[in-house]
Amino acid sequence: DGPLRRRCRHAIALSPGSSINLTRAGATAQQMGDTKRALDFYQRANAIHPRAETFSNIGTIYYRLGDYAQAAAAYEGSILIRPLGATIYRNLGEAYTHLGRRDDARRAYTRAVTNAQARTVEQLVMADQLLAIVTTADPVVQEKVLRGEMGITAAYERLMRRPGKPVAPDAS
Repeated sequence: DGPLRRRCRHAIALSPGSSINLTRAGATAQQMGDTKRALDFYQRANAIHPRAETFSNIGTIYYRLGDYAQAAAAYEGSILIRPLGATIYRNLGEAYTHLGRRDDARRAYTRAVTNAQARTVEQLVMADQLLAIVTTADPVVQEKVLRGEMGITAAYERLMRRPGKPVAPDAS
Protein backbone atom coordinates (compact mmCIF):
# COMPACT_ATOMS: atom_id res chain seq x y z
CA ASP A 1 0.00 0.00 0.00
CA GLY A 2 1.87 3.04 -1.29
CA PRO A 3 1.57 6.68 -0.26
CA LEU A 4 -0.64 7.54 -3.25
CA ARG A 5 -3.16 4.89 -2.36
CA ARG A 6 -3.15 6.02 1.28
CA ARG A 7 -3.79 9.63 0.23
CA CYS A 8 -6.70 8.55 -1.95
CA ARG A 9 -8.26 6.55 0.86
CA HIS A 10 -7.77 9.49 3.23
CA ALA A 11 -9.37 11.97 0.78
CA ILE A 12 -12.35 9.66 0.24
CA ALA A 13 -12.73 9.10 3.99
CA LEU A 14 -12.80 12.88 4.54
CA SER A 15 -15.37 13.44 1.80
CA PRO A 16 -17.01 10.17 0.70
CA GLY A 17 -19.62 11.98 -1.39
CA SER A 18 -17.05 13.84 -3.49
CA SER A 19 -17.15 12.73 -7.11
CA ILE A 20 -13.87 14.60 -7.65
CA ASN A 21 -12.06 12.59 -4.95
CA LEU A 22 -13.52 9.35 -6.31
CA THR A 23 -12.42 10.27 -9.83
CA ARG A 24 -8.91 11.05 -8.59
CA ALA A 25 -8.83 7.75 -6.75
CA GLY A 26 -9.94 6.04 -9.95
CA ALA A 27 -7.16 7.70 -11.91
CA THR A 28 -4.62 6.66 -9.28
CA ALA A 29 -5.86 3.06 -9.28
CA GLN A 30 -5.80 3.03 -13.08
CA GLN A 31 -2.21 4.31 -13.16
CA MET A 32 -1.24 1.60 -10.70
CA GLY A 33 -2.82 -1.07 -12.93
CA ASP A 34 -5.72 -1.83 -10.57
CA THR A 35 -8.45 -1.66 -13.21
CA LYS A 36 -11.13 -3.29 -11.07
CA ARG A 37 -10.70 -0.71 -8.32
CA ALA A 38 -10.41 2.13 -10.86
CA LEU A 39 -13.67 1.08 -12.49
CA ASP A 40 -15.39 0.96 -9.10
CA PHE A 41 -14.19 4.47 -8.19
CA TYR A 42 -15.18 5.90 -11.57
CA GLN A 43 -18.65 4.34 -11.45
CA ARG A 44 -19.21 5.64 -7.92
CA ALA A 45 -18.08 9.10 -9.04
CA ASN A 46 -20.50 9.06 -11.98
CA ALA A 47 -23.36 7.97 -9.71
CA ILE A 48 -22.79 11.18 -7.73
CA HIS A 49 -22.02 13.57 -10.59
CA PRO A 50 -21.68 12.25 -14.15
CA ARG A 51 -18.78 13.77 -16.09
CA ALA A 52 -17.69 13.24 -19.67
CA GLU A 53 -14.08 12.50 -18.63
CA THR A 54 -15.19 9.87 -16.13
CA PHE A 55 -17.36 8.11 -18.73
CA SER A 56 -14.39 8.21 -21.10
CA ASN A 57 -12.13 6.63 -18.47
CA ILE A 58 -14.71 3.90 -17.86
CA GLY A 59 -14.87 3.29 -21.61
CA THR A 60 -11.10 3.02 -21.83
CA ILE A 61 -11.01 0.41 -19.06
CA TYR A 62 -13.75 -1.67 -20.67
CA TYR A 63 -12.05 -1.34 -24.06
CA ARG A 64 -8.76 -2.61 -22.64
CA LEU A 65 -10.64 -5.50 -21.00
CA GLY A 66 -12.12 -6.39 -24.39
CA ASP A 67 -15.70 -5.53 -23.38
CA TYR A 68 -16.43 -3.38 -26.42
CA ALA A 69 -20.18 -3.12 -25.80
CA GLN A 70 -19.61 -1.62 -22.34
CA ALA A 71 -16.85 0.59 -23.76
CA ALA A 72 -19.19 1.90 -26.46
CA ALA A 73 -21.93 2.55 -23.89
CA ALA A 74 -19.50 4.53 -21.71
CA TYR A 75 -18.18 6.53 -24.68
CA GLU A 76 -21.78 7.28 -25.70
CA GLY A 77 -22.42 8.53 -22.14
CA SER A 78 -19.44 10.83 -22.43
CA ILE A 79 -20.73 12.20 -25.74
CA LEU A 80 -24.15 12.91 -24.25
CA ILE A 81 -22.48 15.23 -21.75
CA ARG A 82 -19.89 16.81 -24.05
CA PRO A 83 -20.32 16.08 -27.77
CA LEU A 84 -17.42 18.21 -29.02
CA GLY A 85 -14.38 16.02 -28.49
CA ALA A 86 -12.58 14.32 -31.34
CA THR A 87 -10.83 11.62 -29.31
CA ILE A 88 -14.03 10.29 -27.76
CA TYR A 89 -15.59 9.79 -31.21
CA ARG A 90 -12.44 8.02 -32.41
CA ASN A 91 -12.59 5.74 -29.35
CA LEU A 92 -16.28 5.10 -29.98
CA GLY A 93 -15.51 4.28 -33.61
CA GLU A 94 -12.91 1.73 -32.54
CA ALA A 95 -15.34 0.10 -30.10
CA TYR A 96 -18.00 -0.04 -32.82
CA THR A 97 -15.46 -1.56 -35.22
CA HIS A 98 -14.77 -4.37 -32.74
CA LEU A 99 -18.51 -4.92 -32.42
CA GLY A 100 -18.89 -5.18 -36.22
CA ARG A 101 -21.00 -2.00 -36.35
CA ARG A 102 -19.27 -0.62 -39.42
CA ASP A 103 -21.81 2.09 -40.30
CA ASP A 104 -21.82 3.39 -36.73
CA ALA A 105 -18.02 3.28 -36.71
CA ARG A 106 -17.85 5.24 -39.96
CA ARG A 107 -20.19 7.92 -38.52
CA ALA A 108 -18.13 8.13 -35.32
CA TYR A 109 -14.85 8.46 -37.24
CA THR A 110 -16.36 11.16 -39.48
CA ARG A 111 -17.50 13.09 -36.40
CA ALA A 112 -14.02 12.72 -34.88
CA VAL A 113 -12.45 14.32 -37.96
CA THR A 114 -15.07 17.09 -38.09
CA ASN A 115 -14.61 17.91 -34.39
CA ALA A 116 -10.82 17.89 -34.73
CA GLN A 117 -10.98 20.29 -37.68
CA ALA A 118 -13.39 22.60 -35.82
CA ARG A 119 -11.08 22.65 -32.83
CA THR A 120 -8.13 23.53 -35.05
CA VAL A 121 -10.04 26.45 -36.59
CA GLU A 122 -11.07 27.62 -33.11
CA GLN A 123 -7.44 27.53 -31.97
CA LEU A 124 -6.32 29.52 -35.03
CA VAL A 125 -8.96 32.19 -34.39
CA MET A 126 -7.87 32.41 -30.77
CA ALA A 127 -4.24 32.76 -31.83
CA ASP A 128 -5.21 35.63 -34.16
CA GLN A 129 -7.12 37.26 -31.32
CA LEU A 130 -4.18 36.91 -28.95
CA LEU A 131 -1.82 38.40 -31.50
CA ALA A 132 -4.11 41.42 -31.92
CA ILE A 133 -4.36 41.86 -28.14
CA VAL A 134 -0.63 41.60 -27.59
CA THR A 135 0.28 43.97 -30.42
CA THR A 136 -2.41 46.64 -30.12
CA ALA A 137 -4.40 46.46 -26.88
CA ASP A 138 -3.75 48.82 -24.04
CA PRO A 139 -1.53 47.48 -21.23
CA VAL A 140 -4.44 47.29 -18.76
CA VAL A 141 -6.34 44.87 -21.03
CA GLN A 142 -3.18 42.86 -21.68
CA GLU A 143 -2.58 42.53 -17.94
CA LYS A 144 -6.19 41.46 -17.30
CA VAL A 145 -5.88 38.75 -19.95
CA LEU A 146 -2.56 37.53 -18.52
CA ARG A 147 -4.02 37.38 -14.98
CA GLY A 148 -7.10 35.54 -16.24
CA GLU A 149 -9.42 38.40 -15.25
CA MET A 150 -10.62 38.89 -18.82
CA GLY A 151 -11.18 36.24 -21.45
CA ILE A 152 -9.41 36.39 -24.79
CA THR A 153 -12.62 36.79 -26.77
CA ALA A 154 -13.92 39.56 -24.49
CA ALA A 155 -10.61 41.44 -24.73
CA TYR A 156 -10.58 41.05 -28.49
CA GLU A 157 -14.16 42.28 -28.81
CA ARG A 158 -13.31 45.28 -26.63
CA LEU A 159 -10.28 45.95 -28.82
CA MET A 160 -12.40 45.80 -31.99
CA ARG A 161 -14.94 48.32 -30.57
CA ARG A 162 -12.49 51.09 -29.76
CA PRO A 163 -11.75 54.01 -32.14
CA GLY A 164 -8.78 53.44 -34.40
CA LYS A 165 -9.16 49.71 -33.99
CA PRO A 166 -6.81 47.35 -35.83
CA VAL A 167 -7.99 45.48 -38.87
CA ALA A 168 -9.75 42.29 -37.81
CA PRO A 169 -8.05 39.04 -38.87
CA ASP A 170 -9.39 37.49 -42.05
CA ALA A 171 -11.97 34.85 -41.07
CA SER A 172 -11.49 32.84 -44.27
